[in-house]
Amino acid sequence: MAEENYSSSSEESLQDKTEEPTARRQEKAKERGSVAKSMEVNSAFAMIFGLLLMSFVGSKIILIISNFTREIFMSSAVVRVNEDNVQKIFVSAIETLVYTALPIASGLMLIGVMANVAQVGFMFAPKQLEFSFSKLNVIEGIKKVVFSRRALMELGKGVAKVLVVAIVGYYALKEVIEEALVIVDSDMQVVLAFIGNSTLSVGYKMGLAFLALALFDYAFQRKEHMKKLKMTKQEIKEEMKETEGDPLVKSRIRMIQRTFSRRRMLQDVKTADVIITNPTHIAVALKYEIGKMDAPRVVAKGAELLAEKIKVVAKENNVPIIENKPLAQTLFKTVEIGKSIPENLFQAIAQILAYVYKIRKNKFGFALN
Repeated sequence: MAEENYSSSSEESLQDKTEEPTARRQEKAKERGSVAKSMEVNSAFAMIFGLLLMSFVGSKIILIISNFTREIFMSSAVVRVNEDNVQKIFVSAIETLVYTALPIASGLMLIGVMANVAQVGFMFAPKQLEFSFSKLNVIEGIKKVVFSRRALMELGKGVAKVLVVAIVGYYALKEVIEEALVIVDSDMQVVLAFIGNSTLSVGYKMGLAFLALALFDYAFQRKEHMKKLKMTKQEIKEEMKETEGDPLVKSRIRMIQRTFSRRRMLQDVKTADVIITNPTHIAVALKYEIGKMDAPRVVAKGAELLAEKIKVVAKENNVPIIENKPLAQTLFKTVEIGKSIPENLFQAIAQILAYVYKIRKNKFGFALN
C-alpha cells in the first residue's frame, strides 16, 4: 500500500495528500519508529531537574567531597607514597565519586525516560533496527541535511535557541553581577553560598527559557509529523478496503444473507398458525405450540412485495390470513422475527388464535396444535 512508502513521496505528490491521517496510519508509523518527538524537551527537563536535584543534595555532595579532600591532605604527611597506598586512595576516590554522582545520574536518566514516554508513550520499534540500503544513499542524505525544508527549520531553531538562551542568560548574569558587588568584602562562606545560589538562579531562568523553546519545537515536530502522514483520498479508500473489506463485496454478502434469511423465513410461514395483515402492505406470521412456547412467536414478517410473498406461501399451505390493521402494524413495528409477542398483545392474539382453532375444528372435526 502507498502508506508504506509515504516518507519517499515527492513534493508534487504531497500536494494530493489532503486528508488527515487515520488512527491505523499513525499506528503503522509508530511501529516503524516514526513519531512526533523533540529531543529538546528531554534536554530541557533534564536541565531543570538536574538543577532542582543539585539544590536539594548539592550541599551534601560538596560536604562529602570536601571531607574526602581534607582527609587526603591531612594524611599526606604521614602516609608513605607507594603502590598500595596510591591504589587505596584511588579506589576511595572512585567510591566517593560514584556515591555522589549516582543519585544525580540516576535522576537524570529517569527524567529523560519520563520525558520520552510523555511524548511518544511506551514504544518498541524493531523495524528501526532493520538494515536498509536506502539509508546508505549519500546523495539523498545530503539533500535531507542541506537542501530540505526540515534542515532549514532545524537551522533556524538552533539559531533561535542560542539567541534566546543567550539573552536570558545575559540579563540573569547582569543581575547577579550587580548583587555580587555588594558582598565583595564578605567572608568566604558567604561568597561560596552566593555563588551557589546565583548559579542555580541563572540556571533556572535559562532552563525555563530552554523549556519554552522545547515545547514550541515539540509542537512544530508534531505538526510536521502529521503533515508527513497525510493521505490521499485513494489511500483512505484502500485502507477502508483492508480494514473493513471491499464495499462491493460486503454489499454482495449482505444481499446473500438477506436472501437466505428470506428463504428460511418463508419456510417458517408454512408452519405458522395465522397470518395477520393490514391488509395489503404488511403481513406478520405467528406460531404457537401449546406446552412448548410461553407465548405466540413471530416467525416471519414483511412489507410490500415480501408481504405479498408471505400471503402467497400461506395460501399455498392453507395458513389462515386474518385482516387486522392496528394489530399488524403494532406487531410489525415492535416484535422482531423469532421473538415472542409482548404481554399487552396477549388478549388480542388469543382471540385470533381461538378463532383460527375454531375454524380448523369446524373444517376438520378436531383442533390442530
